[in-house]
Amino acid sequence: MQRELKELEALLTTVLSRTAEQISAHAGAPSICVRTGSWSNQAGLLAGYVSLSPPDHMTSEYVEFVVDMSYHEHTLRCRADICRSSGEIVQEIDVLELPNARPEQLLPPIAHWLEKVAERAIPVMVRLIPS
Repeated sequence: MQRELKELEALLTTVLSRTAEQISAHAGAPSICVRTGSWSNQAGLLAGYVSLSPPDHMTSEYVEFVVDMSYHEHTLRCRADICRSSGEIVQEIDVLELPNARPEQLLPPIAHWLEKVAERAIPVMVRLIPS
């Protein structure tokens, strides 16, 4: 499963990087700080985000598009939300559950799902760009 988890993380990183570029294009370069990141662990957890904040992001609220995935007992659970730095969920984007998922079969449905949730998240994130 570790190889598949690394492939999912690479896919997530790619989709989130493209999402961040599209949001940056709408925001105007100097007015917003856009960051992305992802991580995974041995327990089958995977998470990634696109974070938007004003340039003085250390003292300001930020907004994040967050994707998390967990693989446990042959079921992959995925969730995508837009949250504020306070933890408040601004908008639930989507939830996906793939029961009886074999690790080698995960990439195609997850790639499709990630593209779909990114498309839905971009206009919401643009609307919520902190000023």
